Amino acid sequence: MKLYHFTNKENLKTIRPDFFGKNCYTRNDKNISSVKRAFYYSRPKAQEYLLSDASYRYTVNIDKKKIYNLTRDSKKYLVKNQNLDEVLRKIKKEYDGITYDCGFQCYCIFKPLTVKEVKVC
Repeated sequence: MKLYHFTNKENLKTIRPDFFGKNCYTRNDKNISSVKRAFYYSRPKAQEYLLSDASYRYTVNIDKKKIYNLTRDSKKYLVKNQNLDEVLRKIKKEYDGITYDCGFQCYCIFKPLTVKEVKVC
């Protein structure tokens, strides 16, 4: 499955979750859960308002089977756990990331991924 990552950083070879919470895009997300993750999208155009000014778009192919669908939550992580931080820590043990629907499909990937720059947005 092809995913897209939007940023103002050029010439990236790898997107690493280590930067999670260190920029204006993810600062609020870190308040909800400290589990490091990088955000990707299923569409080639930025869906979030905050990303509409992103200058660069990168792509990556990832195995859909390694992504847990948190919207469907077939394993009931959200029911069994008290908070999102705990939920993500447990999912991270079995999967490379999650997907959820927030008006558009968002993917949070827990591990570094090698990416390819597509073109300037």
